[in-house]
Amino acid sequence: MYICRKSNLIIWLSLVLVMLLGVTGSADEDVVVSALSDEIERNMENLKLEDEARPYFIRYLVNLENNCHIKAEYGSIVKCDRTDANQMFIDLRVGDYDFDNSNFVHTIWQTGMETVNLPVELDYHALRHAAWLGTDNAYKTAIENLAMKSATLQNRMQEDTLADLSRAKKVRHFDEFAKPQADTSKFKEILADLSSVFRDYPQFKHSSVELNTKTENRYIINSEGTQIRKGRHIHYIFIEARGLDDNGLPVYNYDRIIFEDIEELPSVGELRNWIKSFADETAILVETEPLEDYIGPVIFHSNGANQFLVKMFLDNISNPRRPLTSNEGMKDYLHDPKLARKIGFRVVPDFISIYDDPTITEYKGLKLAGDYLYDDDGVKAEKVQLVKNGRLRNYYMSRTPTKKITESNGHGRLIQGGWGAVEVVGKPGNVIIESEETFSFEELKQQMLELCRAMDIEYGLIVEQMNFSGRPDTDGRMRFARRGQDNELPRVLKAYKISVKDGSLTPVRGMDYANLSVRTLKDILAVGDDYNVYHSMFDGAFTNTASVVLPSILVEEMELTRMSATSRKPPIVDNPLSRD
Repeated sequence: MYICRKSNLIIWLSLVLVMLLGVTGSADEDVVVSALSDEIERNMENLKLEDEARPYFIRYLVNLENNCHIKAEYGSIVKCDRTDANQMFIDLRVGDYDFDNSNFVHTIWQTGMETVNLPVELDYHALRHAAWLGTDNAYKTAIENLAMKSATLQNRMQEDTLADLSRAKKVRHFDEFAKPQADTSKFKEILADLSSVFRDYPQFKHSSVELNTKTENRYIINSEGTQIRKGRHIHYIFIEARGLDDNGLPVYNYDRIIFEDIEELPSVGELRNWIKSFADETAILVETEPLEDYIGPVIFHSNGANQFLVKMFLDNISNPRRPLTSNEGMKDYLHDPKLARKIGFRVVPDFISIYDDPTITEYKGLKLAGDYLYDDDGVKAEKVQLVKNGRLRNYYMSRTPTKKITESNGHGRLIQGGWGAVEVVGKPGNVIIESEETFSFEELKQQMLELCRAMDIEYGLIVEQMNFSGRPDTDGRMRFARRGQDNELPRVLKAYKISVKDGSLTPVRGMDYANLSVRTLKDILAVGDDYNVYHSMFDGAFTNTASVVLPSILVEEMELTRMSATSRKPPIVDNPLSRD
C-alpha cells in the first residue's frame, strides 16, 4: 500500500511539474509547439485582407531564455540580475517563393522580422493570443513592403530577378528541454572573491569581473510542417580594466572565457591566476606608449589571428545577398560582403584551405562551440568547403538564394543585425584553416625580421589582441559605425615590437589600421603550427556562437596609425587603493 501511495504521489508531482513548465521532452506535449502550430494553420487559411493575397509562408522562431548576469568590483557584487525572457520572431511572406516582400529595405528602421514578447508562464491560450496579434502586424507590414518593392522595381532596370526563398524539407526534431545550470548564490561568492584581485592595482581607474549565463530553448515552427526545438547553454566570464597613461590617454584591456557546460568552468584558483596574469599585463600597458605610425610586416598571434580572420574573411562571406533598396543612398549603410562576388577567384594564398563544419564538436583535441544539428531555418547542418587551394568555393547560405548559390547549405543563423533588425542570415559555425606548410612561431618571427631588413625598418609588429569586446575602448566612449566600415579591424589593444637588431620584444598599444581591404588576405606569407581556438559570440543576444581554429599568421605588409583619442585629466585625489 505504501508503494502504491508513493507511486501516485510521484505521478501527481510530475503532472504538476509539467503544468508549471508548460513543456516536456515530448513534442506532442509541448505547449509551444501545439499553440503556435495551431495558430500558423489558422492564419494560413484565414488571414487575408480584401483584394490582397494570403501568406504563402509563415515561420515562428521562439527563444525561451533564462539569463543570469553577475558583476563584481573590488570584492563586492555590484549587479545581480536573473530574468526569464521569452520572445518570438515572425517571418511572414506574401507572394510566392520566387517573389515576395523580403530582401527589400525601404527604411533602415523597419527591417527584419516582427518581434513579439511572449508570456513567461507558457500557457496555450496566452501564446496563441500573442501570436495572433504579432502575425496580424507582420501580415500588414508584408503587404505594404511587397507593394513598395514592386513599385521600386517598376521605376528602375530589372536588377533583382533572384528568387526570394529556397525550398526546404520538412523536419521534426526535438532536443531535451534545457534547464538552467547556474547557482546564483554560489557564483556571487566566487565573483566577489575573483574581483578582489584588482585591489592590488590602483593604477586602474576601473576594473570588473562579470559572469553571464544563458539557458535557451529555441523553437523553429513553420507552415511547411517543420517543428524543431533546440536547447543549449552558454556561459562566459568577462574581465576588463581601464586606466590612463602619463599623458592622460585611455588604456583598455579585456579577456573572456566562453564555455557551454557549467562543469567546464575552471577552478577558482585557476581563475584567480588568469585574472592576476591579465592584471599584470594591463598594468604594463598603462606604462606603455602608444605606437607611432607603422608600415611593415605583421604577425597576428593568439586571439589576434582569429580576430583578423573573422573580420577580414568570415564577415565578407556571411549574409551574402544585399537587399534591394528604395533609396540608393541606403546601400552605404548595409552590410557589403565583398568576397561573396569572388566565387572561383583566389582570395588567399594557394597553400591555404578553409572549411566550416558545424557537425563536429572538437578538432585535434580543441573543444568547439559552433556546433548544431539544424540551423535556424530548420535546414540540416552541412560541412562547407569555403576555400580550396586559395580559391573561394562557397559562402554561408541561409534560405535566401544568391546568383551563384541558390540553395541553403545549413548555415542560416538568427542574428540581431545592424540597426537592430532581427533576421536569419548565413553565418559561421566551426571554422578550420589548413595549410600545406606550417612554421613554428620562432620561424615566423625570423621570416618577419628578414622582411624588415629588406624594407630597411627597425622593427616588426606582433598583434596579440584587438578590441572585439563590444565595449568602448576609449574610457567610456564608443566609436560609431561609419560608411564603408565593413573592412575595418578594431583597435589594437595589445601588441609587441620585435627589434631587428636583437630580437627583443617591447609592448605597445593603441593603434588603428589604415588603408585596409580584403586584398590584405592575399598578402599572407606563412602560417604557424600553434593552432588555438577562438570562440566568438557573433550575436550575443541570441546565443549563437562560432569557433575559429587558426594558428599565427604572417602578413607581408600592413599600415597602422597612432590611435586617435582625447587626453583626459586624471582624478584629483589618488585611488584609495593606493598604498604608501
